[in-house]
Amino acid sequence: MRIGIVGAGAAGLAAASVLKVEHDIVVFEQEEKLGGLWNYRDDPEKGALYPTLRTNLPRQLMAFWDFPFEDHFPASSGDDFPGHETVLNYLTAFTAHKDLGSLIRFNTRVKSIQPPDRLASNWRLVTCRGETELFDAVVIANGHYDQPRLPAISGVQSFPGTISHSKNYRNPDSFATKRVMIWGAAASAQDLSREISAKAQQVFWCGKRKPNSMTLQQSNISYHADPVRIDGQSVLLSDQTCIPEVDHIIYCTGYHYAFPFLSDVIINVSNNLVSPLYKDIIHPHYPTLAFIGIPYLIIPFPLFITQATWFAALLSGKHSLPTPNAMEKEIVTEITAFRQQNGKPWHYHRLGDQQ
Repeated sequence: MRIGIVGAGAAGLAAASVLKVEHDIVVFEQEEKLGGLWNYRDDPEKGALYPTLRTNLPRQLMAFWDFPFEDHFPASSGDDFPGHETVLNYLTAFTAHKDLGSLIRFNTRVKSIQPPDRLASNWRLVTCRGETELFDAVVIANGHYDQPRLPAISGVQSFPGTISHSKNYRNPDSFATKRVMIWGAAASAQDLSREISAKAQQVFWCGKRKPNSMTLQQSNISYHADPVRIDGQSVLLSDQTCIPEVDHIIYCTGYHYAFPFLSDVIINVSNNLVSPLYKDIIHPHYPTLAFIGIPYLIIPFPLFITQATWFAALLSGKHSLPTPNAMEKEIVTEITAFRQQNGKPWHYHRLGDQQ
């Protein structure tokens, strides 16, 4: 089969390494380098990393199963959590090891993907250059760290200070002597709270998860409930308390899933819930369309390989799928059960302990 893969980040490279064993692969990458998220850019429009970012998983867990970090990038003493440069170098080395480089078309953005129909049995992929390519199957691995998610806060228009997202953050210098509110409960909120506190007068970390003890040891970081309303420089919180005289607000609230090259008829994103996807991978009515890397709060590289291996088994006939109706029914049942447990739709793809 001829398979087109969108994206040469970790998910796309994982998919290519698995699928190339039995298939003809073309990987489309809109940038001039591989790496996706791990390709650091100073320009926030082109990248989501800040210079000091390190993985929040030890290198022993993060690596692809058959390509250990230690064999290629040994850790120095106490350096179990690699920085983004090391991760990019690791992905580059993995690409060379798996001989993937010749499969990648750089500087080639995918403009549209049309599904098979009664008149054509192939997927039709159109690039930014106007070139049309036909594929028997398509893998979507374009990542989900590009379009910042900015949850609404009542009264935000009254705030006279600056508002930004963690994607825009590069260093703490602009926050010197300021009072900074950071909203978020995951790793980026913790990183930014710690870094910005070195320059700011006070950091107010708002989120539902309790931060670790190391962060709380810093005297100018205080922990608070979620914001619900803004009145000028005052931020009112869900526990009825208030943070006064805030100069900066930074959202560490994640990103939107986006597939601008696919019709909404094929895939729908509502409140950051992507559907319909069977096992978070397969479209029930287009079994030759696979999404690699949709789940988050995961051990990413091994999961990408697992998902790609499962898809490869489907294509080869080693495994079979239920009927489209049965898959749709299972998807609806799972989403309904999640909502009945008061799950937020934007947390639906968060695996955590379930992986």
